[in-house]
Amino acid sequence: MFWQKISLHIKTLIITSVICYCSFIVFYNLVWLDVIHGVPPENEAILMLGMFNYSLMRVLGVMTVFAVAHKFLNVKSEKLSYFNDAVYPFYILHQTLILVIGYNLSKLQLGPIAEPLLLIIFTIIACFMGYELIRRTELLRPFFGLKMKGDYGIVVQRSGYIVAMALIIPIAWRII
Repeated sequence: MFWQKISLHIKTLIITSVICYCSFIVFYNLVWLDVIHGVPPENEAILMLGMFNYSLMRVLGVMTVFAVAHKFLNVKSEKLSYFNDAVYPFYILHQTLILVIGYNLSKLQLGPIAEPLLLIIFTIIACFMGYELIRRTELLRPFFGLKMKGDYGIVVQRSGYIVAMALIIPIAWRII
């Protein structure tokens, strides 16, 4: 019922989200910047209305994203399946890659524009390269949340669980 309702009202959600967003930009520039700098608003109701609009904008934004995603991403697709499988490996890889790439880029002192852009670009490229390696290597797949492709016997599966536990228990012990 939820998905049907938001799909039915997708145009209304988009329009109201845009209106709330634009009105929040006006509120932010005309009222909120003064409040941040210690200047009280002329009318307290305007401040309350602006904060209500901000809260409404956040809720409508989420609902709009849900509606658009339900309408356009709720289909079977090879690309969508590819990217769905890539989510967890990307999540695991990007954290380490940002640190490694960022550290090495910081040594080059490229400035506040080039360095973050290169960091984003290199991280995305490295995540895709890592994901392609992971999805093609049967042994790495379980470590990054992907199911193994092969149909293995019960002995091989249980051996894999034992090896995984042997690798995880020392780390868990240290954490505890």
